[in-house]
Amino acid sequence: MSAEAFITCMLSWYPILPGAVLCFAPMKNRLRSEGRSAHVRILVTVLILMALMAFVEVFFSTGHVLLLPLVFPATFGAYHMSLKLPLCKSLAVYLLAVDFTAFLVNFSNGFDAAINPDSTLANFSFEASLFQAVITTAFAAIAYRPLKRFGSMLVDQFDLQRVWFSTLPISGLLLIYNLMIAPRKYETVHINYAFVFYWVSLFILMTLLLLLCVIFYFIVSGMMEAAEERERNRILEMQESAYLTQQRYIEETARARHDFKHTIGILDMLVSQGNLNAVRKYLDEYLAAQPQKENVDFCSNTAVNALLNYYNQMAKADEIPMNLEISLQDGPQVSDIDLCSILGNILENAILACRDLPPEKRFIDLALRWEKDAPVYIVATNSFDGKVRMGSDGEYVSTRRSGSGLGLRSIRQTAARYGGSVRFRNTGESGGDAEFCTDVVLPPLLRQ
Repeated sequence: MSAEAFITCMLSWYPILPGAVLCFAPMKNRLRSEGRSAHVRILVTVLILMALMAFVEVFFSTGHVLLLPLVFPATFGAYHMSLKLPLCKSLAVYLLAVDFTAFLVNFSNGFDAAINPDSTLANFSFEASLFQAVITTAFAAIAYRPLKRFGSMLVDQFDLQRVWFSTLPISGLLLIYNLMIAPRKYETVHINYAFVFYWVSLFILMTLLLLLCVIFYFIVSGMMEAAEERERNRILEMQESAYLTQQRYIEETARARHDFKHTIGILDMLVSQGNLNAVRKYLDEYLAAQPQKENVDFCSNTAVNALLNYYNQMAKADEIPMNLEISLQDGPQVSDIDLCSILGNILENAILACRDLPPEKRFIDLALRWEKDAPVYIVATNSFDGKVRMGSDGEYVSTRRSGSGLGLRSIRQTAARYGGSVRFRNTGESGGDAEFCTDVVLPPLLRQ
């Protein structure tokens, strides 16, 4: 085994490195271990893999075609294990990165066939290896920033698994195409118009894949914007309901104030007659007839107050004691929509969980604390039946047949956008006094 052959072969496996860059670019918030050390470990692992593949190929005289069936599952397994993601997302991103890398590799094969028409894929030249290294590196460098910015947004915020799974057939077919079109003997692509077809088909399909990625981004962005708009409308409906309730209370109290002069006259007459029993009876009837205020002033934030009143009334209808301790000064630097989204998901999940218990075991405690230049703390505890189910990513999954489990993920993702943290945990056992706890912390310097 000559050093030149080993270096040439190792260079031919170089696309693994830019492919890894494409894979990890959207995962800046999803690595199991963060920091510079994680990137160093990834780089070292990729270099070791390149050297190992080159050694096996040269020492045992095997080709890429025989090794790829081993490389794909091994690299994907290591990739998935390094992320805090469900399978659908990691597999979709992995296949997309492999597809783009495969197109560039086939461009390099075409370049090698052009300069060495009598050679074969098994004798991939050093010049073609350099060409391959340049174009894969250039593509990874160009794609890195868009993937890190826009790709990470999709990975972090979009959770419809069926949409992620829907990308797999297209990616899989394009990968199979790239594996099948690679010329084993270069002389075959120089027959008639085969060489032209080879280059044109690669260019068209890679362009199509780029367009599909852009279309996918805009479709998903539109879906997320529509979901945000629905959340905004939901908050506005709660505020409207709170406003109408308050308006009705104001009108009723205005009528009571208008009639108060008649009440004073009747009481004056009864007192002058010395009929204290009649005074007492009249006062009792008068107080019982006074309008009762339905809305509670939990805080000065209109949107949050409307949401808390909405769920407070829902809890009363379900006989769920709810204890709310709200200390919100002026309002933190977080949008009302995001704050209400966190609180709404917490309370809605808590109410649904309490409904599975007898009335005497139901309760919800929620505390929100925020002071200027301090973190936002949201702490919630509710009773539940003790039944939990965990997903493959270690996160809680809904135990209801019709439940999606999106509420908890929405809380985590909303907090992550502001650089915050979320912790879910449960205590107790099924059939006992089980409690589900949610802790949300948003740092004082919140990012919009």
